[in-house]
Formats: sequence, structure tokens, C-alpha cells
Amino acid sequence: MTTPAPSPDDRTARARIRDAAIDLVASDGPAVLTARKVADAAGVSPGLVMHHFGSMDGLRAECDARLVAIIREAKREAMAAGPG
Repeated sequence: MTTPAPSPDDRTARARIRDAAIDLVASDGPAVLTARKVADAAGVSPGLVMHHFGSMDGLRAECDARLVAIIREAKREAMAAGPG
């Protein structure tokens, strides 16, 4: 018996939505961020965006928290590597 190959993107829908929103803001700016654009980029429905985050403000807060975590981890790794 063989196991199926993993899908190219095995992240949860919530993570795909969050990451799509981050990418859209990075490329087009925050003013153009809509549930429909995020949903299209993530390959989900606009309703699923609202289901997971409640509002666009909720999505923005989640994106901010993710970026803060990424920056903190990068700083932690840089400090652990020491000077130079």
C-alpha cells in the first residue's frame, strides 16, 4: 500500500488566508485589502475569510501577530549566533 503524495500546500485554510493577506499588503499596500482579494489569492471563498477571522480587522490583527513572531524569531536566531 502506498501513501498519497502530500499536497503542495498542506497548510490550514486559516494559514493560507493569513499568508495571502500578508503577501497582498506587501505587494499592493493595505488600502486595497478586501475579503474577496484575499480569498482569491488563498483559493477560498470570501465567506471562509470571515468565518476564520470575523472581520478584516481580525485578519489584520492575525497578520500583525504573525509578522511580529517571524521578526522575533529572526532576532532570536541572530542573537544566538553571536557577534560577527
